[in-house]
Amino acid sequence: MKKYLKITVLCSILTFMGYSCGQEFLELEPISNLTEAAFFKTEADANAALSSVYDMLQKYGTFENEYVTKVEWLPVGDMRMEESPADRAIEGLEWDAGNERFGRIWSQHYLGIARANTVIGRVDGIDAEQSAKDLITAQAKFLRALFYFNLVRYYGDVPLITEEPTADTDFNVARTPATEVWAVIEQDLEDAVAGLPVTWDDANLGRAKRSSALALLAKAHLYQEEWADAVTRSEELINLGVHDLVPNYRDAFRMTNEHNEEDVFSTQYRETNTGGWGEGRDGTFLAARAAPRGVGNDFAPFGGWSNWVPNEHFIETFETDGDGEIIDERYYGQIIGPGEKHPDLEFTMPEDVPAGFSSTGYIHTKFWFGPNANNDVYSGQNVPVIRYAEVLLNYAEALNEAGRKDDAIAQINIVRDRAELDPLPNSLTQDEVLDVIFQERRVELFWEMSFFSDLNRRGRALQFILDNRPDAADLPTNATYLQQNPILFPIPLSELDNNPNMTQNEGY
Repeated sequence: MKKYLKITVLCSILTFMGYSCGQEFLELEPISNLTEAAFFKTEADANAALSSVYDMLQKYGTFENEYVTKVEWLPVGDMRMEESPADRAIEGLEWDAGNERFGRIWSQHYLGIARANTVIGRVDGIDAEQSAKDLITAQAKFLRALFYFNLVRYYGDVPLITEEPTADTDFNVARTPATEVWAVIEQDLEDAVAGLPVTWDDANLGRAKRSSALALLAKAHLYQEEWADAVTRSEELINLGVHDLVPNYRDAFRMTNEHNEEDVFSTQYRETNTGGWGEGRDGTFLAARAAPRGVGNDFAPFGGWSNWVPNEHFIETFETDGDGEIIDERYYGQIIGPGEKHPDLEFTMPEDVPAGFSSTGYIHTKFWFGPNANNDVYSGQNVPVIRYAEVLLNYAEALNEAGRKDDAIAQINIVRDRAELDPLPNSLTQDEVLDVIFQERRVELFWEMSFFSDLNRRGRALQFILDNRPDAADLPTNATYLQQNPILFPIPLSELDNNPNMTQNEGY
């Protein structure tokens, strides 16, 4: 681990020299003849360093809709993967410390933390107005909190590192109790709330804003079952008056409608023909992975891959009328099945869906809007990290647990109203309201970045799998690691091998 973190520090410094995250505020001119001693002298240096922290959001293992989304949805079984053995092991609940997905999440989040620590530790020394320093620090603290948020919810106790490491640092760090990590997350977010603006100008759209920090802070309180605090922070966000649901569900994800009022925080991308297959690209594979394999370049980048297809038992969860017809508009905004037309394209799924198109008969269209402009191969569609719809559902859950059931139902009904569903009655019990909230999370936030973790923090994950996965009898649901509350991912094997002070989670 010591060798790894030394490399991380070096990479963090080197990436300040020229990485870009794909949006205007992250498009920086390369800095030549740069050394560590000469760097971090000016506001431009600090912003270049901050750009490298934002850049980590795009990496495999963080917030680019690959790793995090997979570990949130594959265990619950609503999406079928047609990809690697590592993904299928996660889907099959056959988890072990050698799985590359778990290792990548760990390493990339800590690389993001290392970069944030460097910015936070050095920004006071630059030649700039204090207001500029404070704004850079607030963004870096939000991002550090975001990286730690994922680490603690996935792995529990994790090493807490809040200073820039050097060659003299002892990197054989033991795990810090999760309660202490949560405390640092909360403090970072409190500082971010105080230092971030409510809105940015057009040149800086995509940066973390005050509502981004408030939303994540409310989620942090939710994870710790601090209901009153979650209510307070949610209300502070709502009272800013800058967010709302867009009228049409599908428009919340449309590339031509980025930075809409529902977008609380997203990973930023742009269309591109460059970057190869690695992480140097500025676009995503979202549209290609969703579209039917071989549908053609006229319909999707790369002609479509259909790596991710919804399972039929998920389709059956959408509300229907008395004749069995789905009436939840969110279905039509993100799913097409046999004989159904794409909502934006002149493409209709065959009645008999070829196995190459979809092994389940269904395709997920939330991130598939057609081919890219100028035949660009990568999608420039931003990836939502937190949407206002989730803010309302988080708020509803906190209200319900704080004894304000009717107020919780009112928030759920805001989300349901856009889906053109009937409002819920106030006659529901508190337990029934919680069940509804999780059903709303399931269909509203499908293939986004928080479902397994939400089930898990309420002790519902294993029971959900047993109740909802048709293949539950064939899964190793009696595995020791799945009997824990909460269920934690394994500490990566590389960390155990390199750090004698690292310990493994129970059951692995």
